[in-house]
Amino acid sequence: MIKPCDEHIGNPRVTADHSDDLHRDIHAKYLRAHPEARFVQPTTAETWWCTAQLPDQVYWRSLALHETAHAILGVLVGQELLGLTLVQDRNILVPGGAMIQGSVNAQLAAVGILGGPHAQARWLAEQGYTHPELKRCVIRLGGHSDARQVKAAKAEGLLIDRRRAVKDALRVLGRRRTAAAHLEITERLLADGAVPPAAVSAALERHGVRKPKGVWIPSAEDFARHKERLAARR
Repeated sequence: MIKPCDEHIGNPRVTADHSDDLHRDIHAKYLRAHPEARFVQPTTAETWWCTAQLPDQVYWRSLALHETAHAILGVLVGQELLGLTLVQDRNILVPGGAMIQGSVNAQLAAVGILGGPHAQARWLAEQGYTHPELKRCVIRLGGHSDARQVKAAKAEGLLIDRRRAVKDALRVLGRRRTAAAHLEITERLLADGAVPPAAVSAALERHGVRKPKGVWIPSAEDFARHKERLAARR
C-alpha cells in the first residue's frame, strides 16, 4: 500500500505507487536532518521510522486495527457498515477498508473517520514502535484520505472539532468491552480477509457495546457561534 520514499529505504516488496510525492513530503524534514536513515535498516522497534519498513506481521495487524476501528466507530455513531476487507499483499494499492454509508452529525462522522489512523498509531506505540516520525507517517499518510474527508466537510461549513473527535474515538476504543470487540473483529479480519457487517454487529452485541458514550456533539449554542465565525470570514 505504501511505497518507500526512495529505493534505499523500506521493504523492497512494497512496490505500489501510492502517494509518492506525499510520502516524500512527510519524511522530507526528518531525512534532511538524518540523511543516514535512508541507508540504515532499523534494528529495534523504537528505531522504525516509516510504515514501509514495518515487518509484515506488525504492518498488517496495525492496518487491520485501523480498518476495524473505522467499522466499529461507524456502527456505533449510527452509520451503516457495508463491508470490511483486507488483502494482505503489500503490492496492492488499496488492500481493503471499511465501507460505510449513512448521514449522521458531522462531528460523529469525524469520530469514525479519524479514529482509524489514530488507533493504528496508538497500537504501534504500545508495541514499542514509538518513533515520532513513524506516528507522523501513520497519521499523515495512512490517514490521508480520512483527513481529506473531514477537511472537505469543514470546507462546506460543517462544524467539526478534529481534536475532540480523535480524543473521543480513542476513548471509546479504549474501553474494556469495546477493546475486546475490536480485538475479536481484527483477528477475524486477519484470518479471513473479510468480516460481514452482521458479524461486526454481533461481536459488538456479544461484548455489550451499544453506544459511543461520552462523545461530544455540538450544541445549539456551538452551532450559533460557528455560524457567526463563518459569517465574519466572508
